[in-house]
Amino acid sequence: MHPETDHAKKLLQDNNIYHFGKENENLLDLMKEYTIKNYPRTNAFSFVKNGGEMDLPKPLTEIEIGKLERVMKRLEKLCIACKETGLSLLVDAEQTYYQPAIDHLYMMLSLKYNTKEMLVSRTMPIVYNTYQMYLKDALYRLQYDYHFLSNYSLSHGVKLVRGAYMKSETARCTENNLPYPFQQTLLETHVNYVKGVEFCFDKLYSNQNVGMIICSHNQDTLGMASRLMVEKYGFDKQDPRVIFAQLYGMGDNLSLALSFHGYNVGKYVPFGKVIDVMPYLSRRLIENGDMISGSSSETKKMMSELQRRISIKTKQLYNSAKEMTMKK
Repeated sequence: MHPETDHAKKLLQDNNIYHFGKENENLLDLMKEYTIKNYPRTNAFSFVKNGGEMDLPKPLTEIEIGKLERVMKRLEKLCIACKETGLSLLVDAEQTYYQPAIDHLYMMLSLKYNTKEMLVSRTMPIVYNTYQMYLKDALYRLQYDYHFLSNYSLSHGVKLVRGAYMKSETARCTENNLPYPFQQTLLETHVNYVKGVEFCFDKLYSNQNVGMIICSHNQDTLGMASRLMVEKYGFDKQDPRVIFAQLYGMGDNLSLALSFHGYNVGKYVPFGKVIDVMPYLSRRLIENGDMISGSSSETKKMMSELQRRISIKTKQLYNSAKEMTMKK
């Protein structure tokens, strides 16, 4: 057994980081099982010191446990509101050193809210987790989380993105002499993303227990995914369990094309003060080449459309003037 797994068991004995209440002992047992099985694959920590000895995380302090309880209460309020309004909660991804904690928060919520009882009057999961497919372990994590939930007849909400933290992750790995967590080439990232899309379609087709949001500004990826959905798996274009999404104000030509052909399209809208949302948007502009190249393509198409409309308007004015001249 991995020393990290032994350490996970010790952490769980030292303090209870799960807050389901005594009436949900079965959920507590499932969450402990997920943690113990999940812990060894976590790449967020450097477990080995320079001297070779294990440097493992310490249990949460009472103050940290209190903060975690407040986080869970807020997330549960959001889940309840989503259930009542028919909406879904999309849990976003962060850097690799935060992601295991986020995965655990998602799993805690899924065990309680992505159940058959909770989803009896809806087709989409209540909670979705985000998988950054530029990470080497993303496909494994996606598959692991699906199989864990599926084993207990639960639904899995999946939001697929490519990833947006390459610069900060590179700086951290270089500074701490850690292995890079992401794919070595853009092509490998594309391949990993496609594998994630195919895995979700396959499980949705065979088991009907996946909701998927395909977030991409890559025209080839969107074309491939839309064809897979209809031609290979035979899903209706309006199947509510499959949504294509782009950032609001970016990739609108892709969103409009998908919508025109009958697919479900969502626009991801960051909101708040400019000083708060600009780092989010600039990070994606800098680190998402598809979006930048797509903006150039979109600009050309808009110019072409403007020229077409001006040409039509010019002909209309010419014909109108010609008719007036003939009447005189």
